[in-house]
Amino acid sequence: MDRPTKPLKRARLLHAFKTGFSAAYDSIGFVIAVSLVCFVVVMLISLAAVSIVQANDRLFAAAVSVGVVLSSVCVWMVLLGAVFYATAKARHGSADIGEAVGAMRGYAAIALRLYFVNLLVWIVLLGDLVFFLRLASTGGNLLYAIIGVVFGYMGLLWAMMTMYHLPLVAAYERPASEIRVWAVVRDSFVLLGGSPGFTAWVFLAIIALACLCALPALVGTALVFPGTAAFLAVFALHELFIRFGIVKEEDGTVEDKPWKLPDGE
Repeated sequence: MDRPTKPLKRARLLHAFKTGFSAAYDSIGFVIAVSLVCFVVVMLISLAAVSIVQANDRLFAAAVSVGVVLSSVCVWMVLLGAVFYATAKARHGSADIGEAVGAMRGYAAIALRLYFVNLLVWIVLLGDLVFFLRLASTGGNLLYAIIGVVFGYMGLLWAMMTMYHLPLVAAYERPASEIRVWAVVRDSFVLLGGSPGFTAWVFLAIIALACLCALPALVGTALVFPGTAAFLAVFALHELFIRFGIVKEEDGTVEDKPWKLPDGE
């Protein structure tokens, strides 16, 4: 794929927000459906976990752990369909809900591999963060505190990379069998490294949206947040592809072959 030697333009943060929110509003029925499914699934699994703990409080740790993993897997798979729908909107201006449902079936394997890679990384990073901060608090060793902060910073960077994982799977527009986890992680790292400020602002916007949606008794979380967040992540990724000349503005396809930022960045 031919790429220019310099980016075509700066990443347009406000344009990414405008197009993302606009596309989400145009697909408000789909956004509400996605958000409701995520909310209902999480609530049902949470209620099941509470029932298990009430029946046997010795199973508290196991019930919470299984409940968190199971609910997050379900939400992850629903978001997989949502990003395919949003990618079709970004690429063609229209989308079919059948494409979202089909993506949940056809790309389930690569999505689950990505999920468990993310889960493993989070367990390692958060575990090390807690371990070294506890050492620092008990022993007063500054070195332990610094190491803990480093692991916390790595966790923040990984969280921002994770924002691009599912949108990249949809953007490759390749059979699921041809997409590798390493390719997704590599490209999300390159995108973060090439536009850290842009990525950070999008990430903060999604967190702010989550907080706002949670304020009115979780009503916004149930009706708006997951679906809208998927649209924001997809349109932010699309804006970066345009910036780096990976795709033309009217095109939305990107290969999962190795690529790097244009010279001069």
